[in-house]
Amino acid sequence: MPGEIITGMQNVWNKGKEWLGSVHSSSVSEPLIAGDFFTSKMNFDCTFKEGGRQKIKEVGVYKFKDGKNYQ
Repeated sequence: MPGEIITGMQNVWNKGKEWLGSVHSSSVSEPLIAGDFFTSKMNFDCTFKEGGRQKIKEVGVYKFKDGKNYQ
């Protein structure tokens, strides 16, 4: 669901298994760092359980607090 925040590696993995069939290819750009944040561009070629094969481009924005991924 767009805008949904999921925390914890196991929760992220489980959420992906609900809708993802298979990943044919993926890539992640070098990070762009600014203060306590970094962003990275991600490309995926996936087949979804419902909806078929799609190519997705996504930008991830991550925040760090005390040296750890925070949000």
